[in-house]
Amino acid sequence: MKKILLTLALMGLFTAPTLMAQDVEAPKSGAVILVENNKLQITPGQTQEIELSLLRSERAEKTKFDPISINGSKAVQFEITEVQDAKDNWTLLVTVPEGTAEGTYYYVMSSKSKGSQKVKGATLAVKVSGESVAVNND
Repeated sequence: MKKILLTLALMGLFTAPTLMAQDVEAPKSGAVILVENNKLQITPGQTQEIELSLLRSERAEKTKFDPISINGSKAVQFEITEVQDAKDNWTLLVTVPEGTAEGTYYYVMSSKSKGSQKVKGATLAVKVSGESVAVNND
């Protein structure tokens, strides 16, 4: 019985940190761009804020990466601001100007390094709709 309890206690010590960690594992090499929400629905004239982060491999901890760039249609405007005192974290403001045609616009977020470390980019889909979406914060 004592062996079983000891085994269960040790399993709890080793599995608890894993359960608390995010669902995303660090890459084996390079880095990956993580997006808080990669599918947005925005009404023209509105802005949404999402968080971006760069998850590095152990090998890439000291690598200098270029700022994140966003490529795609010019219909949607983006403003990236680095989060103070938080390495590899940014706030992304996504604005859909008045008069933007309805539809879904796709964007690719990427970055590069000066060395051999690669960055796996991310995609963002922005659905522009004239209908406002009700949000229930109960």
